[in-house]
Amino acid sequence: MLTGELKRSRQQHPILFPQLAETMLGWAEEALGKNYVSTLIDGYIAFVMDVNQQQLKYEETGKYESHSYAEVYDRTYSQREFMEKYHWGVYVTTFLWEHHLRLHAYYLREFLPLITEGQQLVDLGAGSGIWHFLTLQHSKNIHVTAVDISPTSVAAAGRMAQRLGLSAQTDYVCADAITYQGAQPYDSGISCFLLEHLENPQGLLDNLARQIKARSYAFITAALTAAEVDHIFEMRRESELVQMVEKAGFRLCSLYSATPLTPRPRAKFLARSVGMVLQKRANDIW
Repeated sequence: MLTGELKRSRQQHPILFPQLAETMLGWAEEALGKNYVSTLIDGYIAFVMDVNQQQLKYEETGKYESHSYAEVYDRTYSQREFMEKYHWGVYVTTFLWEHHLRLHAYYLREFLPLITEGQQLVDLGAGSGIWHFLTLQHSKNIHVTAVDISPTSVAAAGRMAQRLGLSAQTDYVCADAITYQGAQPYDSGISCFLLEHLENPQGLLDNLARQIKARSYAFITAALTAAEVDHIFEMRRESELVQMVEKAGFRLCSLYSATPLTPRPRAKFLARSVGMVLQKRANDIW
Protein backbone atom coordinates (compact mmCIF):
# COMPACT_ATOMS: atom_id res chain seq x y z
CA MET A 1 0.00 0.00 0.00
CA LEU A 2 2.66 2.52 1.01
CA THR A 3 4.93 1.56 -1.90
CA GLY A 4 2.15 2.19 -4.42
CA GLU A 5 1.32 5.57 -2.91
CA LEU A 6 5.00 6.53 -2.99
CA LYS A 7 5.22 5.71 -6.72
CA ARG A 8 2.10 7.78 -7.51
CA SER A 9 3.34 10.78 -5.53
CA ARG A 10 6.74 10.56 -7.23
CA GLN A 11 5.08 10.55 -10.67
CA GLN A 12 2.77 13.48 -9.86
CA HIS A 13 5.47 15.60 -8.20
CA PRO A 14 8.80 14.60 -9.80
CA ILE A 15 10.68 17.59 -8.32
CA LEU A 16 9.18 18.23 -4.88
CA PHE A 17 8.39 14.65 -3.87
CA PRO A 18 11.96 13.23 -3.76
CA GLN A 19 13.21 16.20 -1.75
CA LEU A 20 10.51 16.09 0.91
CA ALA A 21 10.11 12.30 1.05
CA GLU A 22 13.82 11.59 1.30
CA THR A 23 14.22 14.22 4.00
CA MET A 24 11.32 12.97 6.11
CA LEU A 25 12.15 9.31 5.61
CA GLY A 26 15.64 10.10 6.83
CA TRP A 27 14.21 11.82 9.89
CA ALA A 28 11.99 8.81 10.60
CA GLU A 29 14.92 6.42 10.32
CA GLU A 30 16.90 8.59 12.72
CA ALA A 31 14.02 8.59 15.21
CA LEU A 32 12.80 4.99 14.87
CA GLY A 33 15.82 2.94 13.87
CA LYS A 34 16.09 0.16 11.30
CA ASN A 35 12.41 -0.90 11.52
CA TYR A 36 11.16 2.59 10.68
CA VAL A 37 9.45 1.51 7.44
CA SER A 38 7.17 -0.97 9.27
CA THR A 39 6.22 1.70 11.80
CA LEU A 40 5.37 4.16 9.02
CA ILE A 41 3.29 1.59 7.14
CA ASP A 42 1.35 0.56 10.25
CA GLY A 43 0.70 4.18 11.17
CA TYR A 44 -0.36 5.17 7.67
CA ILE A 45 -2.76 2.24 7.27
CA ALA A 46 -4.37 2.91 10.65
CA PHE A 47 -4.70 6.62 9.89
CA VAL A 48 -6.20 6.15 6.41
CA MET A 49 -8.71 3.59 7.68
CA ASP A 50 -9.83 5.98 10.41
CA VAL A 51 -10.10 8.92 7.99
CA ASN A 52 -12.19 6.90 5.53
CA GLN A 53 -14.51 5.64 8.27
CA GLN A 54 -14.99 9.12 9.71
CA GLN A 55 -15.59 10.69 6.31
CA LEU A 56 -18.26 8.09 5.47
CA LYS A 57 -20.03 8.82 8.77
CA TYR A 58 -19.78 12.53 8.00
CA GLU A 59 -21.39 11.95 4.60
CA GLU A 60 -24.28 10.14 6.28
CA THR A 61 -24.89 12.51 9.20
CA GLY A 62 -23.66 15.87 7.89
CA LYS A 63 -21.62 16.55 11.03
CA TYR A 64 -18.40 15.52 12.72
CA GLU A 65 -18.67 12.70 15.21
CA SER A 66 -16.76 14.49 18.00
CA HIS A 67 -17.93 17.79 19.44
CA SER A 68 -15.74 18.47 22.46
CA TYR A 69 -12.13 18.16 23.56
CA ALA A 70 -13.23 15.89 26.42
CA GLU A 71 -14.71 13.39 23.95
CA VAL A 72 -11.61 13.43 21.80
CA TYR A 73 -9.25 13.11 24.76
CA ASP A 74 -10.94 9.96 26.03
CA ARG A 75 -10.98 8.36 22.59
CA THR A 76 -7.60 9.40 21.26
CA TYR A 77 -5.18 11.64 23.12
CA SER A 78 -5.22 9.52 26.27
CA GLN A 79 -4.61 6.32 24.29
CA ARG A 80 -0.87 5.86 23.85
CA GLU A 81 -1.04 3.13 21.19
CA PHE A 82 -3.53 5.14 19.14
CA MET A 83 -1.40 8.27 19.34
CA GLU A 84 1.77 6.47 18.28
CA LYS A 85 0.13 5.22 15.08
CA TYR A 86 -1.70 8.51 14.56
CA HIS A 87 1.53 10.49 14.82
CA TRP A 88 3.34 8.46 12.17
CA GLY A 89 0.26 8.22 9.96
CA VAL A 90 -0.03 12.01 9.81
CA TYR A 91 3.72 12.22 9.31
CA VAL A 92 3.54 10.10 6.15
CA THR A 93 0.67 12.13 4.65
CA THR A 94 2.91 15.20 4.62
CA PHE A 95 4.89 13.80 1.69
CA LEU A 96 2.53 11.09 0.42
CA TRP A 97 -0.77 12.88 -0.18
CA GLU A 98 -0.45 14.90 -3.34
CA HIS A 99 -2.61 17.79 -2.08
CA HIS A 100 -0.37 17.99 1.00
CA LEU A 101 2.63 18.14 -1.32
CA ARG A 102 1.02 21.06 -3.14
CA LEU A 103 0.36 22.78 0.18
CA HIS A 104 4.01 22.27 1.12
CA ALA A 105 5.09 23.78 -2.21
CA TYR A 106 2.88 26.79 -1.45
CA TYR A 107 4.56 27.13 1.97
CA LEU A 108 8.02 27.04 0.41
CA ARG A 109 7.07 29.51 -2.30
CA GLU A 110 4.96 32.05 -0.43
CA PHE A 111 5.91 32.00 3.26
CA LEU A 112 9.50 30.93 3.79
CA PRO A 113 10.97 33.80 1.72
CA LEU A 114 9.39 36.14 4.29
CA ILE A 115 11.41 34.58 7.13
CA THR A 116 14.68 36.47 7.49
CA GLU A 117 17.91 35.60 9.26
CA GLY A 118 17.89 35.77 13.05
CA GLN A 119 14.12 35.74 13.48
CA GLN A 120 12.33 34.35 16.52
CA LEU A 121 9.39 32.20 15.35
CA VAL A 122 6.58 30.76 17.47
CA ASP A 123 4.80 27.52 16.51
CA LEU A 124 1.45 27.28 18.29
CA GLY A 125 0.15 23.73 18.53
CA ALA A 126 3.41 22.34 17.22
CA GLY A 127 2.50 18.68 17.73
CA SER A 128 5.32 16.45 16.54
CA GLY A 129 7.20 19.43 15.10
CA ILE A 130 6.91 18.61 11.39
CA TRP A 131 6.28 22.16 10.20
CA HIS A 132 8.96 23.90 12.23
CA PHE A 133 11.49 21.19 11.30
CA LEU A 134 10.67 21.87 7.66
CA THR A 135 11.10 25.58 8.36
CA LEU A 136 14.50 25.08 10.01
CA GLN A 137 15.61 22.95 7.07
CA HIS A 138 15.29 25.97 4.78
CA SER A 139 15.91 28.83 7.22
CA LYS A 140 18.96 27.83 9.23
CA ASN A 141 19.64 30.93 11.32
CA ILE A 142 16.32 31.29 13.15
CA HIS A 143 15.05 30.16 16.53
CA VAL A 144 11.74 28.38 17.13
CA THR A 145 9.64 28.30 20.28
CA ALA A 146 7.28 25.34 19.90
CA VAL A 147 4.16 25.23 22.07
CA ASP A 148 1.90 22.23 22.54
CA ILE A 149 -0.56 21.13 25.22
CA SER A 150 0.49 17.47 25.03
CA PRO A 151 3.51 16.44 27.13
CA THR A 152 3.87 13.39 24.88
CA SER A 153 4.10 15.53 21.73
CA VAL A 154 6.48 18.01 23.37
CA ALA A 155 8.78 15.19 24.48
CA ALA A 156 8.69 13.48 21.08
CA ALA A 157 9.43 16.71 19.21
CA GLY A 158 12.24 17.51 21.62
CA ARG A 159 13.82 14.10 21.04
CA MET A 160 13.53 14.54 17.29
CA ALA A 161 15.15 17.98 17.47
CA GLN A 162 18.03 16.51 19.44
CA ARG A 163 18.58 13.70 16.93
CA LEU A 164 18.49 16.18 14.04
CA GLY A 165 21.00 18.47 15.72
CA LEU A 166 18.44 21.27 16.14
CA SER A 167 18.31 21.53 19.94
CA ALA A 168 20.15 24.86 19.96
CA GLN A 169 17.53 26.35 17.61
CA THR A 170 14.41 25.08 19.38
CA ASP A 171 12.69 25.55 22.73
CA TYR A 172 9.71 23.40 23.67
CA VAL A 173 6.94 24.62 25.97
CA CYS A 174 4.12 22.45 27.28
CA ALA A 175 1.21 24.89 27.35
CA ASP A 176 -2.19 25.64 25.82
CA ALA A 177 -1.69 27.32 22.43
CA ILE A 178 -4.76 29.50 23.05
CA THR A 179 -3.48 31.02 26.31
CA TYR A 180 0.32 30.80 25.93
CA GLN A 181 2.12 34.12 26.32
CA GLY A 182 5.73 34.62 25.30
CA ALA A 183 8.05 36.94 27.17
CA GLN A 184 8.51 39.14 24.07
CA PRO A 185 6.62 39.44 20.76
CA TYR A 186 7.91 37.07 18.08
CA ASP A 187 9.05 38.02 14.60
CA SER A 188 6.79 35.49 12.90
CA GLY A 189 4.46 32.61 13.70
CA ILE A 190 2.94 29.40 12.38
CA SER A 191 0.06 27.19 13.45
CA CYS A 192 -0.65 24.16 11.29
CA PHE A 193 -3.69 21.87 11.32
CA LEU A 194 -4.84 22.76 14.82
CA LEU A 195 -7.92 24.94 14.22
CA GLU A 196 -10.21 22.03 13.38
CA HIS A 197 -9.19 20.27 16.61
CA LEU A 198 -10.49 23.08 18.81
CA GLU A 199 -13.88 24.00 20.23
CA ASN A 200 -12.93 27.67 19.84
CA PRO A 201 -10.53 28.14 16.90
CA GLN A 202 -10.98 31.91 17.01
CA GLY A 203 -9.12 31.89 20.32
CA LEU A 204 -6.06 30.36 18.64
CA LEU A 205 -6.01 32.94 15.85
CA ASP A 206 -6.44 35.76 18.37
CA ASN A 207 -3.48 34.49 20.36
CA LEU A 208 -1.31 34.00 17.30
CA ALA A 209 -1.90 37.68 16.48
CA ARG A 210 -1.05 38.69 20.05
CA GLN A 211 2.22 36.76 20.00
CA ILE A 212 3.78 38.38 16.93
CA LYS A 213 4.87 41.92 16.14
CA ALA A 214 2.79 44.32 14.08
CA ARG A 215 3.35 43.82 10.34
CA SER A 216 4.94 40.42 11.01
CA TYR A 217 3.96 37.38 8.95
CA ALA A 218 2.21 34.19 9.98
CA PHE A 219 1.30 30.94 8.26
CA ILE A 220 -1.68 28.77 9.15
CA THR A 221 -3.29 25.64 7.76
CA ALA A 222 -6.70 24.12 8.37
CA ALA A 223 -8.76 21.15 7.21
CA LEU A 224 -12.19 21.90 5.71
CA THR A 225 -15.03 19.36 5.52
CA ALA A 226 -12.51 16.69 6.44
CA ALA A 227 -13.71 14.35 9.17
CA GLU A 228 -11.24 12.68 11.50
CA VAL A 229 -11.78 11.17 14.91
CA ASP A 230 -10.26 14.21 16.64
CA HIS A 231 -11.74 16.95 14.43
CA ILE A 232 -14.25 19.05 16.35
CA PHE A 233 -14.80 22.35 14.54
CA GLU A 234 -16.31 22.05 11.06
CA MET A 235 -15.55 24.66 8.41
CA ARG A 236 -17.33 24.30 5.10
CA ARG A 237 -16.12 27.34 3.16
CA GLU A 238 -12.79 29.09 2.81
CA SER A 239 -14.57 32.38 3.49
CA GLU A 240 -15.32 31.25 7.05
CA LEU A 241 -11.60 30.96 7.69
CA VAL A 242 -10.92 34.31 6.03
CA GLN A 243 -13.44 36.01 8.31
CA MET A 244 -11.82 34.49 11.40
CA VAL A 245 -8.28 35.58 10.50
CA GLU A 246 -9.46 39.10 9.69
CA LYS A 247 -11.33 39.27 12.99
CA ALA A 248 -8.11 38.27 14.79
CA GLY A 249 -6.29 41.26 13.30
CA PHE A 250 -4.61 39.77 10.25
CA ARG A 251 -4.48 40.86 6.63
CA LEU A 252 -4.81 37.98 4.19
CA CYS A 253 -1.80 38.00 1.88
CA SER A 254 -2.58 34.81 -0.02
CA LEU A 255 -4.62 31.62 0.25
CA TYR A 256 -4.24 28.18 -1.28
CA SER A 257 -6.94 25.52 -1.09
CA ALA A 258 -5.59 22.06 -1.92
CA THR A 259 -7.89 19.20 -2.83
CA PRO A 260 -7.18 15.58 -3.79
CA LEU A 261 -6.92 15.09 -7.56
CA THR A 262 -9.40 12.22 -7.51
CA PRO A 263 -12.19 12.94 -4.99
CA ARG A 264 -15.14 10.56 -4.85
CA PRO A 265 -17.50 11.84 -7.61
CA ARG A 266 -20.70 11.39 -5.57
CA ALA A 267 -19.32 12.73 -2.31
CA LYS A 268 -21.31 15.50 -0.65
CA PHE A 269 -18.24 17.00 1.03
CA LEU A 270 -14.93 17.82 -0.61
CA ALA A 271 -12.17 17.38 1.97
CA ARG A 272 -9.43 19.94 1.50
CA SER A 273 -6.42 21.46 3.17
CA VAL A 274 -6.14 25.24 3.21
CA GLY A 275 -2.98 27.28 3.73
CA MET A 276 -2.83 31.03 4.36
CA VAL A 277 -0.05 33.57 4.49
CA LEU A 278 -1.08 36.36 6.87
CA GLN A 279 0.33 39.67 8.01
CA LYS A 280 -0.57 41.21 11.34
CA ARG A 281 -2.22 44.56 10.76
CA ALA A 282 -0.63 47.60 12.38
CA ASN A 283 -4.06 49.25 12.73
CA ASP A 284 -7.64 48.77 11.62
CA ILE A 285 -6.86 49.78 8.06
CA TRP A 286 -3.29 48.67 7.24
